[in-house]
Amino acid sequence: MASHADQSLEMLENPSEDEVKILSKFKYVSNTAILHSDKRLMPKKKQAWSSWNSITKGSKTCVTYWLNNLQNLKSDDDFFLTLNPIYEIEDADIIKKINFTHICICRSNIFFCIL
Repeated sequence: MASHADQSLEMLENPSEDEVKILSKFKYVSNTAILHSDKRLMPKKKQAWSSWNSITKGSKTCVTYWLNNLQNLKSDDDFFLTLNPIYEIEDADIIKKINFTHICICRSNIFFCIL
């Protein structure tokens, strides 16, 4: 099946013991992606803006993609896609919000999240 292990397990009508054992072992990390127009999630100086940007507040960091630059959008308005924003985005600036998960593999305090 072309889906996450937990989703595959849920789709199986009568999973075998092996299917349950194997497919229930995976761990996931929850994420939020927001398509928006809030410039606060970009570097303060526009000269520092790039296609991929990260900003930090305390111990939290988020990634914001500047879609105009990344996808060569011809628009007077700036469009951004932020993963796990560190600031609350005003509803008026939100175009679309999506919650999703990534598989997370943990080994010796090293975490690998598979996109």
